[in-house]
Amino acid sequence: MKWSIVVGLFLLIIGSCLVAAGPSRAQSPTSVSISPSSQTVNSGQTFTVGVYVTPGESIAGVQFDLSFNTTLLQANSVTEGNLLNQGGCGTYFVSGTINNIAGTIIGVVGAITTPGCNVSNPGTFVNINFTSRTVYGISLLNMSNVVVGDPNGSAVSISLTNGSVTVGASGIIVNPTPTSTAMTTPTPAPTPTPTSTAMTTPTPAPTPTPISTATTTPTPAPTSTPTSTITATPTPNLTSTLILTSTPAPTSKLNLEIGLGNGVTNSSGVLLQDIAARSLDGKTTAKISAGTQITNPSGQPVDEITMEAATTIPPVPEGYFLIQAFNFGPDGTTFSSALQITLAYDLSQLPAGQEPVVTYYDEAAGEWRFIIGDVDTVTGTIIFSVAHFSIYALMGHSVTPAGHESIALWIWIVIVFIVILALIVIIGLVLQRRATVGDTSQSDSEEK
Repeated sequence: MKWSIVVGLFLLIIGSCLVAAGPSRAQSPTSVSISPSSQTVNSGQTFTVGVYVTPGESIAGVQFDLSFNTTLLQANSVTEGNLLNQGGCGTYFVSGTINNIAGTIIGVVGAITTPGCNVSNPGTFVNINFTSRTVYGISLLNMSNVVVGDPNGSAVSISLTNGSVTVGASGIIVNPTPTSTAMTTPTPAPTPTPTSTAMTTPTPAPTPTPISTATTTPTPAPTSTPTSTITATPTPNLTSTLILTSTPAPTSKLNLEIGLGNGVTNSSGVLLQDIAARSLDGKTTAKISAGTQITNPSGQPVDEITMEAATTIPPVPEGYFLIQAFNFGPDGTTFSSALQITLAYDLSQLPAGQEPVVTYYDEAAGEWRFIIGDVDTVTGTIIFSVAHFSIYALMGHSVTPAGHESIALWIWIVIVFIVILALIVIIGLVLQRRATVGDTSQSDSEEK
């Protein structure tokens, strides 16, 4: 009911600002954009994002909703900017409803209340105050249900530019591309021409309610699209890359963490953008392609991905030694497409004759499984792919240098040959000795 009143009042005020009705002419689209389109902030920082409007023709009102990633950001407030009050125009403004659980700001509405007043110069419609959380990454800022009205109360053609905010650490440079523009030309449904009676009885609302003053600020209910306008819904921006870094707590064993909620995955757990994740020390990176479905063992979407040092490590196989072990979680998380992981290791941890191998622990079988990876012993990196999460470990083991196997075989052959030859010589000497003793005994017998 409250939202119906807001929508009705919004259209009523725009209709009351009509200067002169006449045939409509083709105009340039009105640009509605997040400003700045991208920015990088530190964890725990409070900052402001604006919604900037560049009119393509005279306008008298704006409304929109906004979504953001609550794992990365907390919305604090929405305040009116200078767009609609240019030239001394009076305005009616509703700051909308902030939901920091769902990651939405619903029902932000502004309209000019001064009859005969409208604006055609660009300006900031609203300023949104956010505080970043301690998880690093990129939150998309996607607008929806955007309507810009002209002085006649009709929706104008608009173009949308969404934005993003990077929560990162100093020294980490991120260059997302959040400027995908959706050009939308809404075609309004048949709208009754405003008349003098429309100033007291708002016809678009489902339940006509007389409005006695424009200064009342009702609290809007969940978004409802006015029947007299067409909602311009932008296509989600799928081109930015999410950069993952470590949490700043020095005592935490957590190396990587990312929220996979609103703006990163859909309700089925399918990634809406590529993810390039890395630890703050740069020794571990992970890449997941857009379109990959990430679910738990029950088939439900997961809320986050983490990597931390493993505290309980099963015994390593005989002949191997542990370099490092870590837990990718939540345990049992699966991916419809393989996750590519790159590990960097200290070359000094591997003495001459040793090489690194990657393993994961198969809890069902109670043993370590080896993973085929691309090892670069010059740069000290190993790249491998996984399709599920468990305990992973980088181990080292002894390696016989190339060619030494054949050398060792020839040595054994020579040794065996020498032994056999020695046995033959010894046996020959024994037989010869016996023959000599026999001949001597026979000669002695004959002489007697």
